[in-house]
Amino acid sequence: MVRVMHGKNAHRRKKRLGNVSVLSGFVFVLLILYSFSIVFPLVWMVLTSFKSRIDYMENVFGFPTAFHFENYKVAFENFSQTYVRDGVVYTASIWQMLFNSLFYALGGSFLGTLAIFMMAYAAARFDFKIGKVIYGIVIVTMVLPIVGSLPSAIQITRALGLYDSYAFLWISQFNFLGVHFLLFYEALKRIPKDYDEAGYIDGAGNFTIMTRLIFPQVKGTFATVMLIKFAGLWNDYNITMEYVPNIKTLAFGLYEYSQSFKAVISSTPMRLAGCCILAIPVTVFFLIFHKRIMGESDEGGLKG
Repeated sequence: MVRVMHGKNAHRRKKRLGNVSVLSGFVFVLLILYSFSIVFPLVWMVLTSFKSRIDYMENVFGFPTAFHFENYKVAFENFSQTYVRDGVVYTASIWQMLFNSLFYALGGSFLGTLAIFMMAYAAARFDFKIGKVIYGIVIVTMVLPIVGSLPSAIQITRALGLYDSYAFLWISQFNFLGVHFLLFYEALKRIPKDYDEAGYIDGAGNFTIMTRLIFPQVKGTFATVMLIKFAGLWNDYNITMEYVPNIKTLAFGLYEYSQSFKAVISSTPMRLAGCCILAIPVTVFFLIFHKRIMGESDEGGLKG
């Protein structure tokens, strides 16, 4: 009887393991296909950017017959845009657009992350009713999207004197709404209140506790969110096109570059070369900081 039960249990375990193996294999295949769908377009874009116009027409998905590095030189030289301000025509070079992109992405990502951190700190570390209100506002704005507010937002920006100004690039990002607030909120909630009590005993104020005791515990999260926001702002052209049309960023310039009718840059390889130029700075930025950011993102808790 015991042997029979043991045999049945062994058969059930084998059947269960077989089902798990089949499911694991299916998930593995899906992940491989998903990874391929992400990597292939990137590889294709880079390879195509080195093709000539004829090579691309005859060999769309194949390897380049010859690498035309001059594509990047031509794209770089033609990556400039003209705009009119006060009746005067100006030309924004790629270097000017690079400065504007760095100004927008670095300043906006830092101030935006700082605003999120401070509001999440107030909501998570203090037992005030306003903290629940802040949390509720974030959830409501995520659930109920605001539609049709662009005309009124532009009018308000004009009334405040921020339209088409460098100040708007930073002020527009100084808000606490979005999923990143929830990341900070949960990270700050997990930190024991012992830090605050120890700081109060030593005579520290709220600002000192926040900056010297609590912030070091979430600096990895801060850096990660800032990197994500930096990449988003670097690639953003909607806000600059709608609110600061005469301050050309690289993303805004790439949009106009891709719509250009110049014969020298109208081919697909030349347009993809422009895309690769835009991707180089943010890729270098990520390669430099990704180990430090990913290594610190899990820090937290009490330290000796």
